Amino acid sequence: MIILFTVFLCIHIVATMVLAAAFGVEIYAVRAGTVAASRLRAIATGSLAALMLSGAYLTVRMDAWASSWARLAVASLFVLGALTGLTFRRIAGARGVQKDPMVGGIQGLRLGLLLGVVVLMTARPGTIESFALLAASLILGIAVWRLRFI
Repeated sequence: MIILFTVFLCIHIVATMVLAAAFGVEIYAVRAGTVAASRLRAIATGSLAALMLSGAYLTVRMDAWASSWARLAVASLFVLGALTGLTFRRIAGARGVQKDPMVGGIQGLRLGLLLGVVVLMTARPGTIESFALLAASLILGIAVWRLRFI
């Protein structure tokens, strides 16, 4: 059982890295005006699915469903998936998408949310700290967008 846990943990970590890489590629592709939205969408969707499935297994094995950090991380991943779908819908077939402020704003929110979920899974804080960490990461994501890093 330890080997199975380790395999799912590796899948979970790799899926997180692939999702972050897909977001990064998307940001630079939008800036350059050359977005292969269908490929990026498939990569992001697949990594989100792997992240959710492996995370569900790990949470059951750790008996962590009662923890606020786990429930908040799962809810955040659903929001992240919805924001990712919204971004790809706006990108697909859009002209001048690199000047669309909504795309940049959503990209900033997604990066902040992904960072917040990683911090939640790593630190496993209590309820108040979980909400505070997630709020801080969202503010950081918005700041990155507003300061024109995205």
